[in-house]
Amino acid sequence: MSPQEEGRGTNLPINVETILADDRRQVMLRLGSGEDAPSMVALDTASVEALIAALGTARSQMLEPVPNDFTTLPIATFDPRWQVGPDTGNKFTTFAIRHPGLGWSAYGFPRHEAGNIAKWLRKVIAVTSTQDTQSPAATSFGGDSFLITTEGLGFYYYGKGEKRIGPNPFEQIEFDSDRAAGIVAGSIAETRLEQALQSRLRPADTSKLQEIVQQLFRPSGALGPFSTKIDLAYLMRLLSDEAYKDLTNIKNIRNDFAHELDHDSFDVPSIRDRCKNFILVDRHVGPIPDKPILDATIVAASPRPNPYMGLPDYQQKLSDSRFRYAMTAQLISYALGEGSEKPDGPLPLI
Repeated sequence: MSPQEEGRGTNLPINVETILADDRRQVMLRLGSGEDAPSMVALDTASVEALIAALGTARSQMLEPVPNDFTTLPIATFDPRWQVGPDTGNKFTTFAIRHPGLGWSAYGFPRHEAGNIAKWLRKVIAVTSTQDTQSPAATSFGGDSFLITTEGLGFYYYGKGEKRIGPNPFEQIEFDSDRAAGIVAGSIAETRLEQALQSRLRPADTSKLQEIVQQLFRPSGALGPFSTKIDLAYLMRLLSDEAYKDLTNIKNIRNDFAHELDHDSFDVPSIRDRCKNFILVDRHVGPIPDKPILDATIVAASPRPNPYMGLPDYQQKLSDSRFRYAMTAQLISYALGEGSEKPDGPLPLI
C-alpha cells in the first residue's frame, strides 16, 4: 500500500495557506500544498467574514466539540475593544468583545455569573487599604470610609476597628444572586442598627455591663429580633418616619429571601412591589449635579441630601428593584454606621 493510500480515511489536518494581496483588500486561500492543491482566489473582506461566520456555525455543530482549555491559545490582541450592557429585557448582562480577525462576538450572562467575572477581575488587582478596595474610578466623599464608584455603584461605609465591615459583603450585594444580595444587604443594615443602638446605651466598660448587652442583643434576647431593634430605634428618634418605613421594608424583604424557598429573585411580584415603596432612595439618587461635588464641605452645603449619587441613567436605575433595595440598605447602613461613631450627634440619624 502506498503512503497516499495508507493515509486515506484518516483525519490528518489539511494545510491552509493564505496570501494577502498588496492592497490588503483581497486574500487568496489555498487548501493543501503544491501546485495541484485546490485554491480559492481573491476573497474580499466581506467574503472572508461570511466564510468565517459560516465555518463557525458549522464547527459548532460538528462532533469533537470545541475544547474547554484555552490556556494554550495565543493572545489575539492586547486591550481589545469591548462593550457591556443589559439585554433588551434587562434579565442578562451582555458582553461583546472584538477579535481583530474574527470580529465582534456577543455573550449573555446571568447577573450572578457576570458578578463572578467582575469579582475575579477585581481580585487581579492587589488591594491593601480601604481606598484600594474599589475601582480607581471611585470618588471619595469626606474620607476613605465612604465611596461612590462608577463601576460598582454603592454607598459604602466600612467602619473602623471592631465595627469594620470589609468590601467582600458589599461585593456580594453587587454581584451575587438576588437571594444572596437580599440577605447580605439586610444583615448589614441590621448590624449597623444594633451598633447605633448600643452607642446610645450606657458604655459597657465592665464585664457585667458587657454581659447585659450580650444577653439583650443575642438572637433570642429581648432586643434580638430585627423588628424589635427597628421599633426601639424609632422610639429613640434614631430613625425618621421614612427611614423607619424603609428599614421595616428591608426587614420583610430579607426575611422573604431567607425563609421563602420560591422567593429567589427581585422579580418575584411581592418583592418587586415592596421595592417600589422605598422612599429614601428616590431622594438620594438622581441626576448628575450641574457642578461637580468635590469634597464633604461642598456636599454639606449642597441642597441635595448627603450622601448623594448622581447618575446619567438614574431613572433606569431607580426602576430596578434590586438597585432600589441595595441602595436603600446601604444608605441606612451608612447613616447608622456614621451615627454610631458620634453618639452625641444630632437625631434622627437618617
